[in-house]
Amino acid sequence: DAQEVIDQSELILLAIKPYQVEALVPSLDFQEKLLVSVVAGYSFEKLSKLVSHGNTICIIPNTPIAIGEGITLVEEETNSTPEELASFMSLFSPVSLVQFVDEAHMKTALILASCAPAFADLMIEALGDAGVEYGLDRKMAYTLAAKMLVGTGGLYLEKGLHPGAMKDAVCSPKGMTIKGVTTLEKRGFRASLIEAVEAIDES
Repeated sequence: DAQEVIDQSELILLAIKPYQVEALVPSLDFQEKLLVSVVAGYSFEKLSKLVSHGNTICIIPNTPIAIGEGITLVEEETNSTPEELASFMSLFSPVSLVQFVDEAHMKTALILASCAPAFADLMIEALGDAGVEYGLDRKMAYTLAAKMLVGTGGLYLEKGLHPGAMKDAVCSPKGMTIKGVTTLEKRGFRASLIEAVEAIDES
């Protein structure tokens, strides 16, 4: 059972449904061990009131963590010791960018890290459809679009260039790319993304 798992573990990952938390967590003795919670909707302040004899870190990982390319958002407030935090980092740093965020901005960071992959998936699918329309094999079209996103993101992380400067570097006068960029601007591409973030943040 859950208590037996805690008894035999050095670190406990709390990955249960939010409705289960208040029935389960107070019944367990965490024995001064580190509890890493991925439960949505439970901040450190809220969860720590229910935890008996344990130190808590609240995180939100995103799906690319499955291939070692994820983002792990970590709420800044924690009662973990420096040693426990170092242990946590040794587990999550190799598979994700670990980003500490204050509670007030956690939801917005969550949208960019954990909701926006769905926006990227839509982009890959749409570019794939366009590629197929003009004769590319679908698998090839999806692969090119996906790798383009990976590479562009990697270039930003490596070089730290402003995204606008990276865009400008690809847009030559009267070139192909600027025609596509201006079409996206006319269609409200940027505004649509901003509005999507606003819609989730206000929900």
